[in-house]
Amino acid sequence: MVDDTNLAAPDRRKSFRGQYSVSSSNQGLAAFGIAPASGATYLYDRIANRIIAEGPSNLVRERVLSWDPVSPGRYAAVTADEVDSEVLLDWQRFKASNPYWVISDE
Repeated sequence: MVDDTNLAAPDRRKSFRGQYSVSSSNQGLAAFGIAPASGATYLYDRIANRIIAEGPSNLVRERVLSWDPVSPGRYAAVTADEVDSEVLLDWQRFKASNPYWVISDE
């Protein structure tokens, strides 16, 4: 028998994240079959709320700096720990079935 005396109905005025602990840790994402790219830094579009590329930290940061004069503050270099787990999950799903941009020095 389940003791449900401490279970409360979700508060619809709060977001899911506001009510429950949601982690973007590697262990939490593993439940969805997601393993963030080892050592990768992601090029994150703040307006679209999505990752648009990945690569080594120094190259992604250079790209952000080069785009900043054209679109100030729109792009950021983030790691898996810094980005929302939903955004990371969307990126991993996109990569599974689409060509994607890897920033490199070649």
